[in-house]
Amino acid sequence: TLDDVNGEVHAKYLIELSKFLLFNCSQIPLEYELFSKMLNNLKIYNEDSLKTDDQLMEYRLERQKNLAIKTQYLIEKVFESVRNISITNGGIKEAALLFGCSPVTAKEIYHIKFPPTTTETLPADLPNNAIKNSVRSCLLSILTSKDFHIFSEKELKPTNTFFVFKMSKGAKNMDDFELLEDYKLPRCPRMCLLEICNKNTTEYVLEEDSTSYSWFMSNTVIKGFKDDVIKGKTIWHL
Repeated sequence: TLDDVNGEVHAKYLIELSKFLLFNCSQIPLEYELFSKMLNNLKIYNEDSLKTDDQLMEYRLERQKNLAIKTQYLIEKVFESVRNISITNGGIKEAALLFGCSPVTAKEIYHIKFPPTTTETLPADLPNNAIKNSVRSCLLSILTSKDFHIFSEKELKPTNTFFVFKMSKGAKNMDDFELLEDYKLPRCPRMCLLEICNKNTTEYVLEEDSTSYSWFMSNTVIKGFKDDVIKGKTIWHL
């Protein structure tokens, strides 16, 4: 737990939870940090130079690699927008990751509720690893939750991931988002609620007006990447 919660804290929680959920829900083949590191280490080939039949496999693997790189790019784009809107607007009240062909036909939904903000800026003497340790503790609680393991036993195939956020109606820097009037999360047979609580913040919560919030949807849609095996090789063999 933390004594102080602001938009920066909300952003870090949401980003780390999203990394975990994208991997746990089979939208990326590896844990996110490893996925990014291995992609950055891949040699870049010129597709136009791959012309012979002997190079057909390499061509197909190259196309797969480009799909993986695009997935990573879109994930980072969402994360950057999360940092910007959360810090600029003093936090995110709620968020949800919707997995499915469209946001109204989601196969699985992970609904995340954040603790209320208690300050606009974090104390200057807050240890650098305080937030990191708090996030790690939260992830550990999820990983060791029997209910979560039972819920996530059913494997989800790579699909689209949509991000929606409940924020102040007057939120700024929302160019990459669509305002959803009178929005409610769609009905879904598989919905998981992840409520992040802060036991230390009971007396100093900033005042909130429940009617002053709206849902926004990110214009960036992440298409899940499947690590296909082509003639015994994957993109990691490039």
